[in-house]
Formats: sequence, C-alpha cells, structure tokens
Amino acid sequence: MLAGLQRPAKVPYRGYVNSRIRIAGALMASMLVGAAGLGAQTVRGIVMLPDSSRAAGVIVIANDAKGTTAARALTGENGGYELRLPGAGRYDVRMLRIGFRPTIVPAFDIGAGESKSLPVILRGEAIVLSAVTVQGKSVCGVRQDSGQAVARLWEEARKAITATQLSPSGTRQTVKWMTYDRKTDLTGNRVLTQSTTSYSAAAGKAFVSLPPDSLAKVGYMSEDESGTVYRAPDAEALLSEAFTSLHCFREEPPAKDKGDWVGIGFRPAKDRAGIADIEGTLWLDRTSSELRQLEFRYTNLPEDYAHVKAGGSVEFLRLSTGSWLVGRWQLRMPRGALQLVPRYTGSLGARDEYKMVVEGLQFTGGEVTAVNRGAEVLFSSGESTHDFSPTLLAEDAKLATSCGADSARGDLLALLRGTVFEGEHQGLANAAVQLTWRGEFRSSGQGTYSYKNEQRDLTSDASGNWYLCGVPRERVITVRATLGNRKSAPVTVRITKERAAAGVDVEVPPA
Repeated sequence: MLAGLQRPAKVPYRGYVNSRIRIAGALMASMLVGAAGLGAQTVRGIVMLPDSSRAAGVIVIANDAKGTTAARALTGENGGYELRLPGAGRYDVRMLRIGFRPTIVPAFDIGAGESKSLPVILRGEAIVLSAVTVQGKSVCGVRQDSGQAVARLWEEARKAITATQLSPSGTRQTVKWMTYDRKTDLTGNRVLTQSTTSYSAAAGKAFVSLPPDSLAKVGYMSEDESGTVYRAPDAEALLSEAFTSLHCFREEPPAKDKGDWVGIGFRPAKDRAGIADIEGTLWLDRTSSELRQLEFRYTNLPEDYAHVKAGGSVEFLRLSTGSWLVGRWQLRMPRGALQLVPRYTGSLGARDEYKMVVEGLQFTGGEVTAVNRGAEVLFSSGESTHDFSPTLLAEDAKLATSCGADSARGDLLALLRGTVFEGEHQGLANAAVQLTWRGEFRSSGQGTYSYKNEQRDLTSDASGNWYLCGVPRERVITVRATLGNRKSAPVTVRITKERAAAGVDVEVPPA
C-alpha cells in the first residue's frame, strides 16, 4: 500500500547560465516507499458522488484539533483513499473536488493504533468559473476564505497543484519523460546546439526547487562564482504562505484563441532590492475548473538581462485515474559571457573593462512522454508502444499531408494511429475504436460558454491497426477499444504541435 513519497538525490529544478553554460533543469521522479510502521492510526473509505458513482481524483485532507494538516490522500479510480494519521486524537476531514465547493466531514476521535472506516458522499455545490467576469482588481495576500472571484480562481488552482503532489492509494505506475537543453541565437529561432536525455521511473512526480522560505529570501535568480542561477516555483512553493503573502493576484482575460480559459495573474507585491521575483498567470479551464498552464516571467533582473524577457511555462495534465502530472515545462534564459568592452570616460578616453554581454538564449525543459500501469497505457504523447513497419510509417506520412487546418482555432491537424491488441501484442481484428475530445469552445453571450464533444468511431483492420486523419494537436484525446464484451481501459493522448503523425496502442483484456 502506498504510504508516502520520497524524492531521490537532489537534482534542482533550475538553470545555470554563464560563460561555461551549465544547465541543470530536471523533472524529478518520486519513488514509492513502504507502508508506515505498525501501530499507525489509519482512516480508509470510499468517496462517492450523489448518484452513487465512485469519485476519482478527490483530495482528502485530515486536520488535527489545531487546524494543522496531518495527512493527505488522493482517491483512486474506485473512489478509495487511505489516510495515515500521526497520532491519536481528534480530526476533521475535508474533501476537495476540482470545480466544487469542499465537503466537510464532522470531527471524529481516533485511538492509538485504531483503524477507522469513513465512507463519504460528496455534497459540495458546483463552482461556475464560466460566469467569472474579468474586472482587473488586484488582491494582495489573497485569502482562501475571501468571497472575491480571484479567491475562487486561486482555490481551484491550489487544488490541482496539490493533486500533483499526491498519488492514489495502490497506484503503481511508471512515467517516462525526456529533458532537453537547447542553445539558440538571440531571436530564439536558430538552434546552435541541442541535447536530449530520456528517463523512466516509478511514479514520476514533481519538480524540485528551493524550499519556499529560501526562495522568498534569495529570489528566483542569483549569481555566484559558477555563474547565474535561474529557479522556478515547484508545487510546494506555489502553495506556500510565503508565495501568497509576497504577491498580488487578479483575474486575467484569455487570448482570443483560448476563450475557454480564465486566468489568475500574479505579480510581486513590491520590488525588493537585489531580489529577483516572478510574475505570471495560472490558466484554468472555464467549464471544468481544471488547471491548464502556468506562465511566468522573471522580474527585477539586472539591466543587462532585462531585454531578454526570461521566463518559463509549466503545463498540467490529468489522467483517467484522477491523478495529476506536470506534463511539460520549459525555462527561457539569457546566455551570457564576460567580454572586454570599451568604456569612454571623458578626459580619460576609452578604457577596456569586463561586462556581461548576452550572446543568445538557452532553453531547458522536459516533457512526460508516457505513463503506464503495467501493460496499460494511461497517457501517451504519441509515441506508439509498438514498432510499425516501414510501409505503414510511409503510409502515415502520406496520409498526414492530407490533414488541413482547424478552421475554428487555426490548429494544425494530425494523424493518430495505433493497434488494438491482447497478450504479447497480438493484434485484434474488427475491434471497435472510439476517439473523443472536446471540440470548439464558443461564447454564448452574457458571460456564458458552451462546447460540444467530438467523437469518431473506427474499426481495426485484420492486423488490429487503425488510423484517423484530422485529430487536433495539443488537445487531450481519449481512446477506447471494445471487442465483444471486452473493453480496454481509456488511454489519454495529447499530440504535440511539432508532430504531424502519432501513435498509441490500446490493450483489450484477454477473453
């Protein structure tokens, strides 16, 4: 049983930029650890919706009599959770579901070594973000109990960020990801050098940054004998009291091509001499209240770097199991070097002195490419688990050229293909394949919004293969396969904007 998470040896989520150009940005993999010691106080239960269906991805938080968080958990696909409490005493439990107000369980007592059953039916009413009207009013040190729209947005963002730190009880999944370092010219368009590294680990989890109090003290950029170090906020930093107390928040309108988003912008409450900070926006989905993306920029940088607009982005992904991942991240940093430059000093004439000169840009980032639970694929960025023949790949390329543009949002379309299989990758003929994704999002006027789900139904060929031209890139697509009374688990796919064709295989349980 999963009892906690432990990070491996320290690898920082940050970037170094100096004349030697060292970069060290990484997505860390949290490792599963064994169960807590014997005698622990345990609370287990099933969380259900009012219609008696199981609720996955609900955050369960136990607070002690002083209001301090004692334990947290995330419900799995069957709605189950497990809390391991640090000691006997009185606790209350809050159920946090994205898009809904909390469900609060009355306080209860638990004895030393006691195991308690606590099933819960969610009662919280829905939170409607689609009705949020962007007014631009800033709130500094936003409180969770504030009734303002910005506080509602911030609380929904906090739920998703918290969920990235948790794994559902009993979930044993493997995450594959890649990281890259790229040096470019000042425009960012001409790549000078690039390197990539691939990783795989059990229960890949979160980025690692400095502790929140340290970030607040030293800032998000610092310089030492090794060069300039850029840091980015991880989940712990964003959730900290230090972050909220040092920043002001406001609602942000989305770009024209992202009308289905609503943002909560943040900026430093004040400039602190010599301390670099960040400003940016957390973007949420208006209809589901799910967190989509964090965009940020560094502030109060030295004058030599200010024109580069250094910053970064983090994208969030929710799996069918209810768990959350940081699916993609990137830092953009100036790449500088000390150079001798002339300095004119009036009567003294020109004198050479060393000055930091920005030579180009450096990008470091990472992306989750797959999440597997045994042979089951929970997520894929489009890299098929099966090696297709050269003939089929050539056919992919030919078919992909026929994909046009999405007239609604201007997104390029792609080819998605795969295989329905069982056992040792034995292809299954005549399987029904269903692909679904969220379609165009439109404003209905007067602050209301609507969208429709797109669905495509296919049948696998004699070898179990299938393909569909015209699926959107950068949107979450769910793939299911059915053969008779055998049904696959849903597989989540998101095709990156750089790919014209991608593949994902779907496993059907054996007869």
